[in-house]
Amino acid sequence: MPYLVIPTGGAGPSGASSNPSTPNPTTNPPPPASNSPAPQQFPEASIKRLTDMGFGRDQAMQELQLQNGDVDKAAAALFAKSLKLPGQ
Repeated sequence: MPYLVIPTGGAGPSGASSNPSTPNPTTNPPPPASNSPAPQQFPEASIKRLTDMGFGRDQAMQELQLQNGDVDKAAAALFAKSLKLPGQ
């Protein structure tokens, strides 16, 4: 059963709050955060380790981003993604 939430904290009959820290419901909320993480800088040595294994620079940087900079996890993920199973 849904519940009705009644706001408290100084709202008068007009619904306006006298508390300036209370957000005004008529203002636009901030845009939703993107699902993709913000680009990060990774040490060139980390990128080079992956590119030396035969992966492209873009692939290496993307996987480092997904693996929070962990080169070993990035390498394992890239190798796993490169496997072709019979029938694929």
